[in-house]
Amino acid sequence: MVRKSPQRESLIRLRQMPAYGTEAPSIGQLPQPYLEPEIASVQVSCTNAIVL
Repeated sequence: MVRKSPQRESLIRLRQMPAYGTEAPSIGQLPQPYLEPEIASVQVSCTNAIVL
């Protein structure tokens, strides 16, 4: 009998889960601490430009 590694088994289980990977937020929805400061400042200036 060939045993699969636990890591491989968990990957297989993950892929079999319904909606696997569909709940990941896009970069625009990430909370501020996850964004690089430069990206956050560009986002703010773009938002201000749209609001004005």
